[in-house]
Amino acid sequence: MKIKSLAAGWLLIGLTLPAPAQQIWSPDNSDGTFTNPLMWGDWPDPDIIRVGDEFYMVSTSMHYVPGSPVVRSKDLVN
Repeated sequence: MKIKSLAAGWLLIGLTLPAPAQQIWSPDNSDGTFTNPLMWGDWPDPDIIRVGDEFYMVSTSMHYVPGSPVVRSKDLVN
């Protein structure tokens, strides 16, 4: 019983600690080049269209189940 209460105490302490800051991935190197991958994750069956000066991509998703994310870009990188 003592081990369970000790484990519960450590869990509660861990839940109250602030989460470490996460970096946001940006493929743009700010010098006209980019780094792969452009987007994190698995993007199967992509379809891309251009409407005016913007590109739209839709893909099936296993990360946003159920979902079909739509992304928009002016330069196919950002």
